[in-house]
Amino acid sequence: MAQFITRPKKTTALVAADKLHIIDSEDANKDKYIDFENINASIHIVTDTTYEFATFAEFQALIEDLKITLIEKGVIITLKATANITATSSIYWNFDKRVRIDLNGYNYTASGINAFVGESNQLYIYGGYILGGGLTYNAIYSAGSFDVITDSTDPFFIGKTSSDGFGTGINIANGGYLFLRNVTIKNCKDNAISAFLCDIDWEGITLTACTLIAGFLFNCNIQGKPTITSSPSIGFYGCRIMSTGFVLTTLTDAVFENCELRLVGATVTGLTASGDNSCVKFLGCELDIVDMIVTGCTASNFTLIFLSCFGVMQRLEVDGALNAGRIRASTLDLATCNIHDCDYGFDVWASTIDVRGGTVDTITNYGWKLRSVKMNFSNSTIQDCGTAFDEQDSEITLDSVTESGNTLFRTQPTSQTTMTDKQLVIRDTATGVNQFISDSEFLDAAFGNATLTTSIDGRQVIMRNTDGGAANRITVANFVQGALGEVVLITDPIVVNDDKMIIYSESEAAFRQEYISTIVKDVGLMYKDGWTQISGTFTYGSATTITTAQNLSGVLSKGMKLRWYHGSTEYQAYVISAVYSSPNTTITLVGEAVQSSAIASFYYSVGADPYGFKHWFDYTPILASTTGTITTYSITSAKFCMRGLTGSVDVVGVISDKGTGSVLLSLTQPFGTISSTRTGAVGWRESDGAQMYGKVNAGTTINYRLYNNADPIANTTYYLSAEFRI
Repeated sequence: MAQFITRPKKTTALVAADKLHIIDSEDANKDKYIDFENINASIHIVTDTTYEFATFAEFQALIEDLKITLIEKGVIITLKATANITATSSIYWNFDKRVRIDLNGYNYTASGINAFVGESNQLYIYGGYILGGGLTYNAIYSAGSFDVITDSTDPFFIGKTSSDGFGTGINIANGGYLFLRNVTIKNCKDNAISAFLCDIDWEGITLTACTLIAGFLFNCNIQGKPTITSSPSIGFYGCRIMSTGFVLTTLTDAVFENCELRLVGATVTGLTASGDNSCVKFLGCELDIVDMIVTGCTASNFTLIFLSCFGVMQRLEVDGALNAGRIRASTLDLATCNIHDCDYGFDVWASTIDVRGGTVDTITNYGWKLRSVKMNFSNSTIQDCGTAFDEQDSEITLDSVTESGNTLFRTQPTSQTTMTDKQLVIRDTATGVNQFISDSEFLDAAFGNATLTTSIDGRQVIMRNTDGGAANRITVANFVQGALGEVVLITDPIVVNDDKMIIYSESEAAFRQEYISTIVKDVGLMYKDGWTQISGTFTYGSATTITTAQNLSGVLSKGMKLRWYHGSTEYQAYVISAVYSSPNTTITLVGEAVQSSAIASFYYSVGADPYGFKHWFDYTPILASTTGTITTYSITSAKFCMRGLTGSVDVVGVISDKGTGSVLLSLTQPFGTISSTRTGAVGWRESDGAQMYGKVNAGTTINYRLYNNADPIANTTYYLSAEFRI
């Protein structure tokens, strides 16, 4: 085995000093010099040589020299800066993968260009600054697989001030390995990191002060502990994340969608979501989260959202939130979780929740709002809440629970002799005395073992309408139908007997923790096919609106699923909004068009997959360019769906004549006006396989940019998709 003790400055010079000197050669002439271009695999290169460069021209010359170098695996030659460098063109990283750039604390300025571009190789870089200035360019970019490694204790920065950031710091479009240590990426106009199909190991990395989002990471395997701060948002989609010490701070929001999360010691602090946004959203995720602290966050919607999630959260701490969280269509095990000093606790629909240990305390309104929920609540404390459990159509099991300072249940009467809480009573028509119905009479009627008549020993079943003060009789048919789940009964009675919620208390001082929703669940009629019918008259308003003379603003919300009938024909859609202005609620929807004929019946669902729902609907988008005009295009297919507050579009279009169209493609989305810019748009051009990425604009359009900022071309097919919060 031969060893090299020097590295030639050039490979073609005839002077012996410019040759590699071989020692311990198998050749008889041990002092023989060989030309560098003729190295064979039996030669080993000494690794401690460093090449310094002070100008961009010197750097490029060194790179050109290294392109023909044959270097064995594991050997790294270092290029070391000795002064600030101003780049006039991009460096295309297609030379040997084991060359490392040490910026040595100096600036490498690449304004108006991509700084480093590579594919199917590696870039080792650390110890200095890469500075930009362009709005659309990248510090490090690859359309293919690319490895970026910053294994050093010397600080490495992409961007410094607001004027020298890049469009995107690190943009890897199709696989690669990011090994990032002691790195700060800041002041990017789009993303700090955009990565697809990458393995990411980041430790001591800070993503900060980016204009659009901190990061967009799609189908990546991620480990380590980053700090993500002072940027609008960050999104993880289809990622597997294993992290200890994950920090999210002073962002607007963070989205984890279809991710597998293994987080220990995560900190979420100072997030400030506005409008209908939430601070942290877990959508379709598998969760194993331990010791997450959520504090100092403000959101007019919810601090945490869990939609279609399952898994375990241990020792979750939520402190000082307006709304602690929303859980929809999820199965969660919450162990020793504490919710403290919030206006509202958790709002839960159509889910199964196991709460073991922990404390819910100092909640102004409800600790747990439950709709169609099965909850086991054991070895826990709930205290000083306005209402501990605001429940409806739910089954709650309490075991070893300590409670104080609460109204335990919303439907629980405050005393045995008053009707102000709309409790089921028996009125003696002869004497006018109000009495409680006995347990046996109530349960026999609920389970159909006996018939509850309107007069039991001279007593009538009544309910008091506290708004109007008048006592309204509940008929036998209403009571039995409500008990068996055949009609919807709500707590707040209006003027129609069918709309009364029937509750009861036994005749002793201690109130039983059983109520009508538990009985409905036990007889197996809860949930049925996932649809709930709403009575009343529903009327055509327009192709996208339905009106009804009742207040449904507290029943229907954005993302719920609808179905209705014109005659015997079924129609389906998603709710965009339900706005009440006396006396009508206007329901705005997106999906199948409302017909002008009479609406026979109307249903809604909060479930993830109610029976027979289509999920994906057709729409007609407009394809345009942000500069100039596309003359001729056609849409091959265009579909959309909603999963809670996440919207997805999938469009295939052909541009036949691009006309004067240039810069970005623009596509309309079907969900109405979006309040602020979102991430989550990707695309692909069929003719050359070019990758596209982009953003969802505030308003109604989505912009797509080709990876190399090229203009759209004609006579090719574009595949455009996006997934974003609405």
